[in-house]
Amino acid sequence: MLPIRMLVLAVCTAALSAQCAPPSVISITEPFNSTHYLGTPTPPSPYPGFAHVFDVVVDTDVTITRMECLLYDDGVNPSQIGNTATVEIWLTPGSYVPNVLNQAAWFQLATGTLTVAASSAPSPIVFTPGFTLPVGTWGVSVLVQGTTAPQTNFGPLHPLVRIPCISAGNPAGCTMNPPLAVRDQFLDISAAGIQRYAWVSGASSLAINLRIFYAPGANAAYYQEHGTGCYRLSSSFYEWVRIPGGQSDFNGVGIALTPAPTHYNVGPASAAIAPVSSAPLQNALGTAQLGANESSAPLTLPFTFNYPAGTVGPLGTSQIVVSSNGGIWLGGSGSGVAFNNNVPSFLLTPARLAVFWGSLDPSVATGSGSVHYDVDPANQFVTVTWQGVQEWTGTRGGPPMTFQAALFANGLVELRYGNTYTTRTSALVGFTPGGGDLDPGSRDLVVAGAVPPFASPDGAMPLHLAGGNRPVIGRTFDIRTDSIRAGATAGVLAFGTQGLYPGVSLAPFGMPPIGASECLQHVALPAQSAFFLITGPSASVMFPIPNVPAFNGVRLEYQSFVLSPGLNPIGLIASNGLCVTAGLQ
Repeated sequence: MLPIRMLVLAVCTAALSAQCAPPSVISITEPFNSTHYLGTPTPPSPYPGFAHVFDVVVDTDVTITRMECLLYDDGVNPSQIGNTATVEIWLTPGSYVPNVLNQAAWFQLATGTLTVAASSAPSPIVFTPGFTLPVGTWGVSVLVQGTTAPQTNFGPLHPLVRIPCISAGNPAGCTMNPPLAVRDQFLDISAAGIQRYAWVSGASSLAINLRIFYAPGANAAYYQEHGTGCYRLSSSFYEWVRIPGGQSDFNGVGIALTPAPTHYNVGPASAAIAPVSSAPLQNALGTAQLGANESSAPLTLPFTFNYPAGTVGPLGTSQIVVSSNGGIWLGGSGSGVAFNNNVPSFLLTPARLAVFWGSLDPSVATGSGSVHYDVDPANQFVTVTWQGVQEWTGTRGGPPMTFQAALFANGLVELRYGNTYTTRTSALVGFTPGGGDLDPGSRDLVVAGAVPPFASPDGAMPLHLAGGNRPVIGRTFDIRTDSIRAGATAGVLAFGTQGLYPGVSLAPFGMPPIGASECLQHVALPAQSAFFLITGPSASVMFPIPNVPAFNGVRLEYQSFVLSPGLNPIGLIASNGLCVTAGLQ
């Protein structure tokens, strides 16, 4: 254990900072995300407004000064940009669910003013003065009234929401909703949804776009993470083929994805496209040839296809779903949604091969070509071929594209390209295990017509230091080190009175960067240390906080160091920093 202590005490002190603020914003969807707006086909009279609804557990009183939502009142709906509307905050004890149609079970807490912004920007709701959300468990209704005369185009407003399965051709039961719950140290929000007509219609569990800005009390205890731990790696890789593009540099190129336990070894392969012998794939409902923004029904492979998922180890699937837009879902569900410059959705959703994921149209009415799924007679590989498919334009006659993916029983993947191009929309080529993987950034998979070999990242997560609870005076504060890699045996928790923002590189001490991930020192000298043993992916150190009022506002900085062999010359990695402020509440 001595070498760890010596390292912590050997690093030089650098410029200090007093940065350490409590959380002040929480967002149900981050970033805001939407596929549809909520219309008003048969509004009651008088119009009651719509409502964002959710349940919340409040750990200590917070003062809310502002919210933001996302509206669509500048497009199909007449523009109301700049108009204002009244917003009412209503509470009911417990949960909104049994009382969503019973206004008598609620009480109004506050009133604010919403200013309509363009659909590409959040619409602010300002509360002057702010209002206090008290400790307890509450159902909340953020009720947005319509705009009124004499404002231009006054009337109901229309929230932007996210609806699962945005194409009728998607498989039954698929879901593209992000989580409808979020929590931080002060607020635990769940069951978020929306009421088309407040107090009148039931609440739908659609993904809503609502951001809340707040301030805890002056004596609130809190912790704040800062900086990053090492090493932060992704399991994904991709090239974002941007427009304006024209003919892409993938033409005539083959790419091999050779599986290793934690990653793919990427390199060149033959570009020869195997002949197609199957009929065109049908949409998921089996009613027509696969068309624009559609996906196939699950296709059963003649083998279990294993793909790397970082340090989790290989994952396997016996089914795939093929998207008309140039992608393959590695599993029994997926959608035909096009790539519209949305890398986060690529990383968030289930595992996928982006063969040439763009906006393609193999439909009979407006597009060209077809998509095919062929099985090797010996059941050793399958091919998925986009044959003569054009970019989506809404009319037939675009240049045809042909490309293919081959999936082998041993886990090998070959991507083969004939003609590909981007003129109207961008495209994406690569792989992700999905599930919210980290964004590794776009890389050139093809350079001057060749595929430079590389090993894709192995998905190592950075060492992460967090608080298990708030550091309230008179209680025991739990400091938890997470994302500990297998093989780690022991660690040390360093702590002192001042932090280093954004941190000082530990590369001179045998902890060099890996890619864009760097090991940094976040606690300034002088520092103390507490050792701990490791028996799994998480380890905790408990700090009792004396019940002494004078400790209110006392601040300490923490950072973990863990013996983790194999990642750098000294086998040691560092966590992010954690600023901890003790409080009476």
